[in-house]
Amino acid sequence: IVSLVYDGPTVFCCELKFSGGKRITLTNENANDDAYRAFVELLHDRLGQTRRRTRFRAGLNCFRFLAWLFFGGPEPPLRIEAWLFLFLLAEDRALLRRNFPRRYRPDGIPDGLLPEVGTISPP
Repeated sequence: IVSLVYDGPTVFCCELKFSGGKRITLTNENANDDAYRAFVELLHDRLGQTRRRTRFRAGLNCFRFLAWLFFGGPEPPLRIEAWLFLFLLAEDRALLRRNFPRRYRPDGIPDGLLPEVGTISPP
């Protein structure tokens, strides 16, 4: 399983889950955004060409998405009043849209789950 997650304003994650239960998580935090993007695109290209059954998922899994939505995810838990205004904030709407759980094909990586070409993430 290949999972892509947007984890904040400049952090993008690609998690590989193998049939034996092992996981590898790659992020753009310790690499150039262009190098990370190129690697993830090449990985998708190669895995898409194999005959093995690889699943491609975007966003958080359903349980993590609901927990993130109702309890504030990576931030401290939201108060009920703050949660009611969650949909009014453009940044929060973008995070919800990017991390909504869904499947995709390797030749159609969803927008917003890879850094833009030519961008530099702050250290």
